[in-house]
Amino acid sequence: MKIIVRLLCLCFIVACSHVDGNDTAKVGICFTGQGVKISGVANDFIEHVPSVAKRYEQVKKITNISDNDLLSGDDASLFRQGKAQQALVSVQCLIWEGISSQHSDLHFDYVLGQSLGNYSALFAGGAITFENLLKFIQLRDKLTARMSSSSDQPFGMLVVQGTDLSTVKRYVNNETTFVAGLNTASCFTISGTDSEINLLESKLKTDKPDVKLIKLSIATPFHTNFMEPLVDKLWDNFSVNQNLVIPVISDATGLVYNSVSSFDKNWMKSQLTCPMRWSGNGGVCEKIKQLGLTHLIVVGDGQGLAKMIKENISDINVYVVSTIKHLKEAVKEIKSFRKN
Repeated sequence: MKIIVRLLCLCFIVACSHVDGNDTAKVGICFTGQGVKISGVANDFIEHVPSVAKRYEQVKKITNISDNDLLSGDDASLFRQGKAQQALVSVQCLIWEGISSQHSDLHFDYVLGQSLGNYSALFAGGAITFENLLKFIQLRDKLTARMSSSSDQPFGMLVVQGTDLSTVKRYVNNETTFVAGLNTASCFTISGTDSEINLLESKLKTDKPDVKLIKLSIATPFHTNFMEPLVDKLWDNFSVNQNLVIPVISDATGLVYNSVSSFDKNWMKSQLTCPMRWSGNGGVCEKIKQLGLTHLIVVGDGQGLAKMIKENISDINVYVVSTIKHLKEAVKEIKSFRKN
């Protein structure tokens, strides 16, 4: 009889553990960096969600970006005007407004961003007002454009796919070229002076013909020591003055931040000068696994980022949301997972 009772108790414990596992599904919201489509991406939310349409009017007032550029234009126009960063952050925040207003009951456990997306993450997390965020990104646009135009030589970025980190490190010199992104175990971003990037690209083509190389059309040496002169100016104009309601994961440090006091000058310096750490020890994807995130919504044109995350974490559910239909499908699956 005692054995039967013990077996019944054990079955009850196992059943409760199964329910708790589903009940504790953890959901994250993620914002992309540059290099994705901007114009037209938030249109569905602007047209069909009143609160997003209202926020869009605020975007135009602060940034002076035209309807043509943000709704139906060519992204190249935004780069020529020096407004690409403002436009991308605006689009991401508009979609976030749509997500939070359409599904206020959808609880997010963590928020994170890729490169520039870290600043959108601060807005989604509640740390910074929309107006302060856009004013800061305006300055970031201005300073990075000035850096590129006033430099003695242009800068460039190169994606290297199909090799390991130790091999990549042999080709950078940490003076004019740097590893700016650890994307996956076999994909990395290199940033530096354009002439040295071209030389590095040529050497890799000769030495490693099987490696895939993609030159990026970005003229700023993001995530390198070249960005250090901008730290003080950007920090002096940075204002996080609200409460953080969703913890933020940084792709520069791999750390979780739970209060606005964590976003200090050292954090800013890391975001500007340190590589994006998505893969490997201490990287974002390792942190995501440690925290037990089961679902991740990538905001906007995030197919590339979603693919990168899936390559690092095969069993996570990732949804790319740029339309209301995408959002409904993601929310349905997340709620079904929790219910079952």
